[in-house]
Amino acid sequence: MACDSKIYHLLGFAAVLVGTSGAILAADQQAADKGRSPRLDPYGDALPAGALARLSTVRLRHDHIVQALAFAPDGKTMASGGFDYTVRIWNVASGQEIRRLGQIHARSGAYSGARLIHSLAYSPDGKKLAAALDDNSVHVWEAETGKELFKLTAHQGPVHHVVFAHDGKLLASGSADQTIRLWDTGTGKQSRQLAANEPVASLAFSSDSKLLAAGTSYGSVRIWETAKGQELRNIEGHKGAVNSVAFAPDGRTLASAGVDKAIRFWDVRLSMNPQYAPYLLSAIPWGRRPGFVPIVQTIEYLRLNRDIRELQGHTAEVKAIAFSHDGKTLASGGLDHTVRLWDAGSGKELRRCQGHLGEVYSLAFAPDRKTLASGDSKCTLRLWDYASGKEILPVEGHQGHIRNIAFSDDAHTLTTRASDMTIRSWDYATGKELHRCAVLPEGQTVLAQSPDGKTAASAGSDGAVHVWDVAAGKELRHFGKIPAAVLAIAFSPDGKTLATGGEDHLVRLWDMATGNEVDQLQGHESGVSLLVFSADGKTLASGTADELVYLWDLATGKEIRHLGENGADVECVAFSPEGKILAVGSRDGVVRLWDLATGEIVRQFEDNPGFVMSVAYSADGKTLAAGSWLTARLFEVASGKERARFDGQQGDVTSLAFSPDGKVLAAGAGSTALLWDVTSRMHDEKLQTVSLSAGELEALWSDLYSQDGARAYRAVWTLTAGAKQSVPFLQNKLKPVPPIDPAEQKRIARLIVDLNSDDFDTREKASQELVKAVEMVESELRKALDEQPAPEIRQRLERVLEKLQDPAKVRERLRLVRANEVLEKIGTEEARLVLKAIAHGAPDAALTKDSRAALERLEKRGRS
Repeated sequence: MACDSKIYHLLGFAAVLVGTSGAILAADQQAADKGRSPRLDPYGDALPAGALARLSTVRLRHDHIVQALAFAPDGKTMASGGFDYTVRIWNVASGQEIRRLGQIHARSGAYSGARLIHSLAYSPDGKKLAAALDDNSVHVWEAETGKELFKLTAHQGPVHHVVFAHDGKLLASGSADQTIRLWDTGTGKQSRQLAANEPVASLAFSSDSKLLAAGTSYGSVRIWETAKGQELRNIEGHKGAVNSVAFAPDGRTLASAGVDKAIRFWDVRLSMNPQYAPYLLSAIPWGRRPGFVPIVQTIEYLRLNRDIRELQGHTAEVKAIAFSHDGKTLASGGLDHTVRLWDAGSGKELRRCQGHLGEVYSLAFAPDRKTLASGDSKCTLRLWDYASGKEILPVEGHQGHIRNIAFSDDAHTLTTRASDMTIRSWDYATGKELHRCAVLPEGQTVLAQSPDGKTAASAGSDGAVHVWDVAAGKELRHFGKIPAAVLAIAFSPDGKTLATGGEDHLVRLWDMATGNEVDQLQGHESGVSLLVFSADGKTLASGTADELVYLWDLATGKEIRHLGENGADVECVAFSPEGKILAVGSRDGVVRLWDLATGEIVRQFEDNPGFVMSVAYSADGKTLAAGSWLTARLFEVASGKERARFDGQQGDVTSLAFSPDGKVLAAGAGSTALLWDVTSRMHDEKLQTVSLSAGELEALWSDLYSQDGARAYRAVWTLTAGAKQSVPFLQNKLKPVPPIDPAEQKRIARLIVDLNSDDFDTREKASQELVKAVEMVESELRKALDEQPAPEIRQRLERVLEKLQDPAKVRERLRLVRANEVLEKIGTEEARLVLKAIAHGAPDAALTKDSRAALERLEKRGRS
């Protein structure tokens, strides 16, 4: 309770921590949505209930690496899966999502690595879809309906690949448990197990289904005869894992590719010749085999284990290869961000499909013999006309996670910054993209926009800072040469200073006008990956890969203190508007509020699913938004109660921002951002007004007293919407706290002195009198505590102040502060007059301070 009392003192009132309401969406919003057609984004895709708009598109998008791709045999649909734990089915013609399979709906399942999708395969008749999962299982669904047919669980390690035989009778699965299992597709029963003796990374059936090839994590390519399960060859040609294998349609050639950047072709025509079987079964080179081996057989063994062609060109690991249906073209994709097309006969590179901003992890040719699909690490799928290398459905919007989102002062536009190294502006009313600035140089990994929006700064592996004209999208200059990669970058609120954090454990401050380094902040013991300025620009918070956040006084360059040492790795931070509290989101699912004056935790918001990836305060500082797995939650800072929850997000919520008036929350997850109606009363981008009866006003006044945070928050916005009636109503309910007259002040001072009296009865009487007036004299009691009194006086003062934690008193204080919140949200001249009257109360009273702060914010908003 001592910890609780500090936050309430800092915020101007006392309260107790109570449980969250768990409300998902306001009941009146749900009622309003009934019978309505769902809202659509600019691309024609439906929005979740409660969302006003979507920035960017969900078409051909995942929320993480696209690890797996497969076309249905009719070519009309395509399945994709990856590291966001879902399989998505797409309409190939439009790029629109049709359905999802395997998604974790339970919030407690955040980051279940066991749900990673490694591979997908359609059965030849298109009726089944199989997926290889990291939880040692294979899932098989009915492709048309999404109904699960089988869950195959015999493997003892992650399943890395699945493939159907071309005759449709068998499904093969390869696993890290060093086995390949063959399954009867009709019954789901295992028909055979093959011992690979190495972790299996990739599989492929020959076109006649007689051969099965496997690429292993140890660099081998192995071939089995399917009917009997006899291993025919073990080819050791790669250095490192073989990520992908593919048979040419004629069955004569097998291609393999992997970590060593090479693509190799192998002749498999003699694989089934029984004459050489004894020498092809073993992975042991001939020279190590005991006994005499005829020279002709030795020569043949060596010929079979030598590639007939090697394709070189990729500059990084090759993750996927695939033959076109006529076998004339081989496609490859890798970590060098390229999709390359090769002449399978000559090995000549034909062309490249340009456009991926991330590493390419998956490839698949469509049955139409025209289309190639590819998936990358930036959440994006692309469709190509592989004859020309041109994109069929040009990608719109961001590619990669949105890292920052901000409203303009007039809230007419929003700006987003994403890991695709682009800054984009959007029209709030329509959700349409207005402008784009793209940072193109290789190695740029962090990007920040200046407060005025005119310039941007980027940095990365080259250690230099690049400055950009956002309107023109051109580099203006670059400066600095840090001897380490830059991991974080941030502008000061006035735009005059740039902070960078790097792998060299330093925070550097740069003068944006000259490009000169003006200071170095030293103290971190690992790379600096997080930088945030306070609103007044006087304090900088810097974070590392561990749990520590450092606070720096920028006037002196000295460390104020560091926060952490609670065992929770930090993901995000946000300063409260007045700069007294720092909200820290961590990987343990907790948001901690730190008192910057004392360095102590004063509030915790727990049970967020997954990592807390983003935090943001509303302009009045009374609501904190926290973004995590599939969810954005709103908390009342004063009480710790949950005010609202929005569960329609896709993936981790990596960025958050409130509109200046607090009516809309923008939440970026994956490559899209949703704009949420936090009032539950928005229509046509405006707060709908209501007319409130006397009975309704009294009921809402009671709701402001409620312990249910969501209920109280709905009451706040309903009273705001009914401003015509609620302002005079609240004027009658809210009265200035009368100041303590000089005589009473003297009496209080004497009572505090009496707490140290030698006479027990005098001490007891003084305590009782102070309890009666505790709400009026709270500031005097806290001042007395700050003066380090004798132990007994301290104990008595603390016991008196504990009376402020009486539940009834707490709820009444919360009600008054919530009422002030209503008046600030209304913001009319009539509402300001009520706030001004309250602000003339006792100077040290919590309600007085809260009203003054509200008036200052309204004045500042009016000026801006």
